[in-house]
Amino acid sequence: MIKESKMRPTNSTTFNIDTEITPDSYEDLLKFFEMHYIAPKQTVFTNVKRTAIDHEHSLSFTFLGPENKWSIDVELKTGKPVQVKIVPSDATVPHEALSQLKEDLFIGVQLFEEQVRRTSLYFSWVENEPVVP
Repeated sequence: MIKESKMRPTNSTTFNIDTEITPDSYEDLLKFFEMHYIAPKQTVFTNVKRTAIDHEHSLSFTFLGPENKWSIDVELKTGKPVQVKIVPSDATVPHEALSQLKEDLFIGVQLFEEQVRRTSLYFSWVENEPVVP
């Protein structure tokens, strides 16, 4: 689920993406975005920077429009929920580009969650009952 709010005067947009990932996967989420979203389209991304300060992981990058006529700055902060801030360079940034970027980020989080579910091993047991191997 995306929860969105508009901020003025910079015309930035912030929204949250609900997630079920655990804190030990936060850094992996950002690596996933770098590897599967940014790296394949590296000609349209610049200023890619991943940081971790006091266990708060973030990824920032700039998406470049055609012929570098406009750009969109993006910052992802991990947590529950994942916090996203999008700042268009100016009013010429097409609404479709902003919408597509939001959708890409939301789907990226879902894809990472699915990958974690498929590659995780879960154990369950009932308290005070014998464990069956």
